[in-house]
Amino acid sequence: MTVNTTKFEAALKDILKYTSRETSVVINSTAIEVITTAAALTKKADPSAIEKKLTTGVVARTHTKAGKVLKKPKVLAYKPDELVYMILNARQSRAGKRGLTHDEMSREAQKLIKRRKAASGYTAYAGWQKALQAVGGRGFGRAPKFDGSSAARGYGIKATPDRLIATLVNTASAIELYGVAPLQEAIDQKTAKMLARIEQKLATRFAAEKGH
Repeated sequence: MTVNTTKFEAALKDILKYTSRETSVVINSTAIEVITTAAALTKKADPSAIEKKLTTGVVARTHTKAGKVLKKPKVLAYKPDELVYMILNARQSRAGKRGLTHDEMSREAQKLIKRRKAASGYTAYAGWQKALQAVGGRGFGRAPKFDGSSAARGYGIKATPDRLIATLVNTASAIELYGVAPLQEAIDQKTAKMLARIEQKLATRFAAEKGH
C-alpha cells in the first residue's frame, strides 16, 4: 500500500526556504506530526465491529449437552468474509509462497479473525509507536503492549544532516483492513498547513517590500 506524497514533498521543500531550523529537524518534527495525526484518525474499532467486517456469521453452540439453552451462545467458528481470503492470498503472494490448501485457508482464516478482534487498538498506537519514538517523538503513553505482535516489527529511521529523509513503518497487520486512508489524510492535512504557512510568509514579505 502506498500514499501520494507529491504535493507534500513540494510543500516541504518550499517551507524549508522560510525557516532557520536545520532541514533534518524540520523533517523529523513533520514526521512526528504526521504520525500522531494518522494515529488520531485511525478508527479504534471494537471487536464486534471487526467481527462484522470480517465475517458473514458464526457457527455457535446454543444448547448444553443436557439440552439447556445457553444464556450466551458459544462461538465454535467464524464464517469468514471474502475479504479474509483476499488478505491471506495477498500475504502468500507477497511472500512468494504457494497458495494455501482449502484446509490451510480455513485454519488461517479463523486465526486471522481472532487476532484482529484481540488487537483492535494496535494499528493506531502500537503500530506507530516505534516509528514515532525513532524520529524523536515521546511515544504514545496509552499504546497497548505489543511484544510478539505484528506491530512489534514497526520501525522508524530519523532524518540526519547526512540523510535528509525520515522512514516511518507501521507493520500492524490490521492495517490491511484500514488501508492508507488515515495516513494519507494526515499527510494531506500537514500539506495544507505548510501551504498556508508559505502563503503567510509570502504575504508578510510582500507587505514589507510594499512599505519601503
